[in-house]
Amino acid sequence: MYRSILQEMQTWKEKMHHRPLILKGGAKTGKTWTLNEFGRLFYEDVLYIDCSKRSYMSYLVESKTEARRVISKLSAYHGEDIIPGKTLIIFDEVQTVCGLVHMILKLFKELPEYHVCMTGFHVERELPAYDDDIVNPYILEMRPMNFKEFMSVSGNEDLIRLITEDGRINDESDRKRIRGILKDYFMVGGYPNVVNTWIGTGDIHKVREAQRYIINEVLSELAVDYQEVSDEKLDVLKLVSDVLKKENKKFLIQTPKDEDRILQKIDELQSVGFVHKVSRVSEGKWPPERYLDDSSYKLYLSDVGILSCLYGPEVDKLEADECFSVYNGALTEQFVFQELRSHNPGTLVYWTSQKPPAKADFLFHDVRRMVPIEISRINKRHTNGLSIYSKKYDVPIGIRISFDDFSKDSCILTIPIYAIWNL
Repeated sequence: MYRSILQEMQTWKEKMHHRPLILKGGAKTGKTWTLNEFGRLFYEDVLYIDCSKRSYMSYLVESKTEARRVISKLSAYHGEDIIPGKTLIIFDEVQTVCGLVHMILKLFKELPEYHVCMTGFHVERELPAYDDDIVNPYILEMRPMNFKEFMSVSGNEDLIRLITEDGRINDESDRKRIRGILKDYFMVGGYPNVVNTWIGTGDIHKVREAQRYIINEVLSELAVDYQEVSDEKLDVLKLVSDVLKKENKKFLIQTPKDEDRILQKIDELQSVGFVHKVSRVSEGKWPPERYLDDSSYKLYLSDVGILSCLYGPEVDKLEADECFSVYNGALTEQFVFQELRSHNPGTLVYWTSQKPPAKADFLFHDVRRMVPIEISRINKRHTNGLSIYSKKYDVPIGIRISFDDFSKDSCILTIPIYAIWNL
């Protein structure tokens, strides 16, 4: 299965001075598989350790064994010598052993020649704010498969080349194909196990079973972590999906007495990457973090396939154009959010203005400027928000994401929804 993050991991491997790699990311996004596949492709040997099942990892932390001795013990467990640059050491589920992350970062500051990766929930939370004794890790984030990855595993490399090299699709049969693939992705999404189910069976009912399994697994893990049932979190997931159906997708809690409870559940769902918050900025200036309005935000799910699953079986029967426009373009906006987040490493925000009334669905980072993005929904009239923003903040161009072809009109650049990765 093609995962583009493997290229970033290869870049890390080729660096002369090594820092341990932390692969963070939401639940069920394929972190463990990707690390092992990385080892298989680029190393002669892999030592994989599931820390949740190895009590001696706790012993190593508690015993405060010196660095070379730890390598010796790991070699004995592995049954082979651990060779710098040729053996990849993988520590999985590191959050299950208190102090393990700190120990690894301290040990491999002394032994930078060894190649070490780790993953697990909330790994970055284990990092101290500042500590001279440890090495700062190299951090990458794993997400559900983006649309380009989905196209690759579903055998559409020819369209990927066409979109990447030419930027547009001129042949009518290719246009029909791309809309069909988009519709499939809106239904299936990017969780690897779900994509494998779709590729293997082509059965949307099997896909929905796989998606419901992921939802139940993640919520069950949270119920264990937070010692409570998962039903309320499922209700909050459905609440987020209902808000996305509305014209104004700003998240509002209608019953103040439930606010604290709902916000707690949102925080918990955010902690496993199942829900994401996009804050409003009061000004379209750089840097966006300076102008965040924490009281106004939109919430998105981790994956458009999970969203379509929550909407129920009636969505599965829709034709492509109906799928793209259903519920005020909820699935379309979720898709755009995922694609922007996948291909834009910075903080994703949105902007609104009262005088004059205007909005940008998202703001995109471009060389210390915030470029406005509007989603053009099927059967919806364009707004003048892009023009207002561009004049107000002296930005030479605004971006409209549309189902139309590439075009440039005055200060607005139209980009097809299937080609967001070209931004």
